[in-house]
Amino acid sequence: MMHRNGPPTDGVTQAPIFQDPDSPPLDPAKVRLFYDHKGFLRATLDDRTYLDVTLVRAFPLSYSDRYIGILSGRLDELGVIEDPTQLDMESQRVIELELSRRYFSTFITKVHSISEEFGASYWSVATNRGTRNFVAKGLRDNVAFLGDGRVLIVDVDGNRYEISNLNDLDDESRSMVLRVI
Repeated sequence: MMHRNGPPTDGVTQAPIFQDPDSPPLDPAKVRLFYDHKGFLRATLDDRTYLDVTLVRAFPLSYSDRYIGILSGRLDELGVIEDPTQLDMESQRVIELELSRRYFSTFITKVHSISEEFGASYWSVATNRGTRNFVAKGLRDNVAFLGDGRVLIVDVDGNRYEISNLNDLDDESRSMVLRVI
């Protein structure tokens, strides 16, 4: 992502390239996000309503609760909301729901096994959503250390698995993870 001011990019989750990184953020008083009667996401910016929009985090790992991009159906930037808490309650609810769908993560609580073969690692883990098995390739490109012991792993299908704190895993689980990353 191009930027001159603001947080650095994270390199794991591909983010949109904003057309003018120095443009001021959208005025929260002039932004309204809502679902129409059929459940489609809509955005009113100033006096114009957009019928096909997508919400994205500009900095999904470092500033996940700030800098929310609004993209048109063609994924062109419409603007950035610097601080979503400044929006009306309905727009805040819409942002929370849309981003939870887009950036869904499963949290690893225990590692049962990790094996490696031909550049791929095969994981069997316990998560907050039950036992999961997944494959990750190119760990250098698909594992991010987020600070404070947090680790993000993206599997071959684009699913996100997070370890909230590597030091909170049991010794055996932590040892297996450190061996492959």
